[in-house]
Amino acid sequence: MKKASENPASGEDSLQARLQRNVPLFTRAERALASYMLSNIERIPFETASSIADTVGTSKMTVSRFLRKNGYQGLAEVRRELRRKFAIGNYQVSNRVDRFLKAKSQDDKLRVTLDLEIEALVKVYELVVTPQWDRIVEAVGSAPEVLVAGFQMMDGIASIFEIRLQLLRPGVRRIDTRNGSLAEIHDAPRGSVLILFEMRRYGALSKKIAQSAREHGHYVVMISDPHCGWSSDVSDDVLLVSTETRLFWDSQAAFLSLTNLLLDGVAQKLKGSIATRAKALDAMVNQFGLLT
Repeated sequence: MKKASENPASGEDSLQARLQRNVPLFTRAERALASYMLSNIERIPFETASSIADTVGTSKMTVSRFLRKNGYQGLAEVRRELRRKFAIGNYQVSNRVDRFLKAKSQDDKLRVTLDLEIEALVKVYELVVTPQWDRIVEAVGSAPEVLVAGFQMMDGIASIFEIRLQLLRPGVRRIDTRNGSLAEIHDAPRGSVLILFEMRRYGALSKKIAQSAREHGHYVVMISDPHCGWSSDVSDDVLLVSTETRLFWDSQAAFLSLTNLLLDGVAQKLKGSIATRAKALDAMVNQFGLLT
């Protein structure tokens, strides 16, 4: 039987090109792996061999053999290739101004942006049927505490998620830097959940927080875009969203859609208790009159 290419990846021999070229050589399990990777190419930099195996329904060893068959030493090499592919470069405001001024007509720009945002939304809904989604919903619904963090451009989305999650369950706390020690990570019972929102490459603090949370025995979930290449290294699960547009700023719409779906999943899990909690919180609302 003819062997698949064993040459290192290059611009002319990308992961997609290799998989498409080698399809006739694949077994049934390998065709399933190829189909998954080709359909979820932006997610692969944040996957592990185990998570891919779980999703496709095969073994970690089969994933490793499959990658070697296609000329890669392992998943780390694939990640490096794809991270270079999806890296867009420097995101300083001056660069955005250049891109904005060089854009084509407004109609063309809006059409492309609409297509990108629709595609991003579809990908968010596809996450709901993945194994990691079930793990995350289960953890957020049952953990002793849920810690929520998001900094810089993700501060607002993290705040919205925290406030809405507090309406569904107790023990939800926001991590910020006001106390200077991030004591929330230390104080949370072992086995708590950290939901960490991040985008682009702003993540020096986020990376340290995720690492510390795992050291304290917490389950770490990163909700990020494809440009946080370190997400899978410091978290237990990653939910990846697309933010690419042709507008001046990237779109955060996919983040908001994902949080809505995640909150709904948790509400479904806790539907036996949320009525009692809602009644108690309504009494608090009436007592203080904050929403009148």
